[in-house]
Amino acid sequence: MDVESHTRSRGSALLMVLPLGFVACTGGVYDDYDGFGSNPQPSVVGDSTGAATSGDGSTAAPTDAGTGGGDSDPNNDGTGDETSTSAGTSPGTSPGTGPGTSPGTSDGTGDDTDDGTSGGPTNDGIDVPDPVFGDPIIVGPQDLEKWIWVPIPAMHCADGLSTAGVMVNFTAKSPDLLLFFQGGGACWDAVSCAAQVQNLTPWQFDPFGAWGADGGPVNVGVFDRFDPGNPLRNHNYVYVPYCTGDGHIGSKISDYGVHHVGYLNALHALERVVPTFLGANQIVVAGFSAGGIAATGNYHQVASAFESFGKKVDVVINDAGPFVRPPYLTKATLEMLRDSWGLNKTILPWCPDCETEGAHAIYRTQAELHPGVRSSLICAYNDSVVRLLYAALLSPVELGLLELGLRDLGTWRDQIAGQVAPGRLREFYYFGDRHGATEVPLFQSPGLAQFLQAQIYNDPNWGSVRP
Repeated sequence: MDVESHTRSRGSALLMVLPLGFVACTGGVYDDYDGFGSNPQPSVVGDSTGAATSGDGSTAAPTDAGTGGGDSDPNNDGTGDETSTSAGTSPGTSPGTGPGTSPGTSDGTGDDTDDGTSGGPTNDGIDVPDPVFGDPIIVGPQDLEKWIWVPIPAMHCADGLSTAGVMVNFTAKSPDLLLFFQGGGACWDAVSCAAQVQNLTPWQFDPFGAWGADGGPVNVGVFDRFDPGNPLRNHNYVYVPYCTGDGHIGSKISDYGVHHVGYLNALHALERVVPTFLGANQIVVAGFSAGGIAATGNYHQVASAFESFGKKVDVVINDAGPFVRPPYLTKATLEMLRDSWGLNKTILPWCPDCETEGAHAIYRTQAELHPGVRSSLICAYNDSVVRLLYAALLSPVELGLLELGLRDLGTWRDQIAGQVAPGRLREFYYFGDRHGATEVPLFQSPGLAQFLQAQIYNDPNWGSVRP
């Protein structure tokens, strides 16, 4: 795992199972920036009860709107007769202040309930609906640059009952967004998920306790507002916690009882996040480890959601979640994850080449679907956790073979440069076996801050680093 203490606890369960088989701004300060969405100086949004929690343990100001996070017609058939299987409540019919369709019932009767899965489960997985945009997440001036827990009732952890949500840390320095997905291992059957209990733990009972136990990035790496070399120091942060065991890309209730609904959770987070950041000049999607998988795997739905309002999302950063080519990541591995996580409902519909060629085809497909995307992969040549994860997934990468796989991927991405233009795919590789570089101080990876600066601000000289 990462050598820093903040990643050790969420990685330990992974190690237990493995033996088993922008128009760019220039970093200036937006001192006159008033707020987010359509609310100039709002107070903290929580759930429909009006309660939100801040990092100092206090209760934030009550909300004046519903959560806007749910989907009233999970099957998209207009009937609105789905019944609830969760302990959460329906968001109701509050009008909301955000754009798009307000959350609530499909027929206006108020009788719909929602189990948060956004579609009826089948053997193949759960259909992913279009987003239903709700109210923006609102943070008042007294809570700027603090971590705030925002529960979203439509988001659920692996038990299918507990409510999940997002952590936010907003600033008045710019209107821009860093949407970051948390890492924390993966599981795909009863045995691996039994060893991943720690990473499937719900957050809503004690979100800051869980955050503290995990260490959390808090003010480290890309979240360090005091590091003048951090190109993301003035962005607003939305941090998507991870409790579904599927790299945030699943949409299936498994036969072994785990709700792999990370992709659906990302959708429901977007229903709140998109209305909040329609004024952003730049939107960056990133993640570490399983969250790196998520940044790549969810980029299309994130970009599509913002594009529906005319906003481009052209920066994606994958830290330590590489999709390398066969034979280093085999098609058999992808097939196993497809069957366990319901990838045929999430990634494969828009990336059919991922199934026929290999998961690496996702990079080319994203650039074709979203022209101009600047996509980076950050990884150590012998990342110890990536090697162990691949081995557990029947794609063994012994010492040295991961480096070969990463170099092979870089060569392939160079070869398809003409196909993906005007998009650009770049790598930042480094020697060693450390797991991750964005949730540790950036100076620990010499050159990384400059690499990210060039990517984020669209430097024409932005290039790969492959020592």
